[in-house]
Amino acid sequence: AMTARLDPWSRLACHLTGLGPRAKAAILLALDGAAAALAWAACLLAWPGAGDPALLLALPALAGTGSVVLGLHRGKLQAYPLQGLPRSLALAAALAGLVALWQGLTPATHSTTAVVTPLGPTLGLASLFITLTIIGRLILLRLALMAHGTARAPDSLLIWGAGRAGQQ
Repeated sequence: AMTARLDPWSRLACHLTGLGPRAKAAILLALDGAAAALAWAACLLAWPGAGDPALLLALPALAGTGSVVLGLHRGKLQAYPLQGLPRSLALAAALAGLVALWQGLTPATHSTTAVVTPLGPTLGLASLFITLTIIGRLILLRLALMAHGTARAPDSLLIWGAGRAGQQ
């Protein structure tokens, strides 16, 4: 018997819908780590000399650790607005607090004549991190819903007592 070849999107959809909990958790951890690194990189570009570039290496690990502690890596994407968003806000605040602490403990490497708002980079990190994690999870949810619709064949449905209108 000959089977029809699936197009690339259908193959990807089947793969995505077959991912186990560990793979999904790893994707969410990677998302949070990447969001932290991108947010800090943007802060370093926005406030030259105001931040420590070494945090580019530390922040993804800190974000991943915080994500695990808060259970963000195990959350359901559809429940994120109610359950995950407050945890993401807490993680953003914790990361900003750690960055502020780090910046306060390490000596400034550039001239002290530069006028930099001390809270600029930390508030920038928190707001960009939360924005990137929300956008990332929304994109993942959209992909998951599209993949689910592509990979799963529609089921026949019969609603008892609904007459002809109940047959789909």
